[in-house]
Amino acid sequence: HRDIKPSNVLLTPPLDTNGRWSAKLADFGIACAIDMSRVTTPGIVLGTLTYMAPEQLRNGDIRPAVDVYALGLVLLEALTGKPGFAPTLSVESALARLHIAPEIPAELGSEWVGLLTAMTAIEPEARPHALEVEGELRRLVDLPSTGEVATDVTVPLPAPTAGALPRTRAEARARRRVAS
Repeated sequence: HRDIKPSNVLLTPPLDTNGRWSAKLADFGIACAIDMSRVTTPGIVLGTLTYMAPEQLRNGDIRPAVDVYALGLVLLEALTGKPGFAPTLSVESALARLHIAPEIPAELGSEWVGLLTAMTAIEPEARPHALEVEGELRRLVDLPSTGEVATDVTVPLPAPTAGALPRTRAEARARRRVAS
């Protein structure tokens, strides 16, 4: 994908009152096949600096590990309400991350800390494979495992609170109707 970030994760509501919200990855505009040449000018790095893996910042090989890294940062932000790194447009700030891992709060619990630390390892070889991440996420949120590659994984999310931003356009429309 090469550009996993919160705005590229769409949430869809459950189909019934007992269901779970689903997260779907969107915007494959800069994705490319592994080992396929990138159709960009040499030296130009595509993506969102705040969620880029160190190897992307180095303009290194783009492998699935870059998406594992970015997903780790998105999960960290979802769990803490704060990005793992301050949003930046500065290449200098982004390059500092080549040697600094995000801070994972111990309050998340040892299992989440372990998973997020592995997913955001500076060296791509140290990161877990995407299937390992899926298995661990299923275990952490107590979802049944199928043993197959997931095409649609549903992760339970807390119910929206009164002050929370709407998660869907339909929810935003419903709130506007109630308010008027």
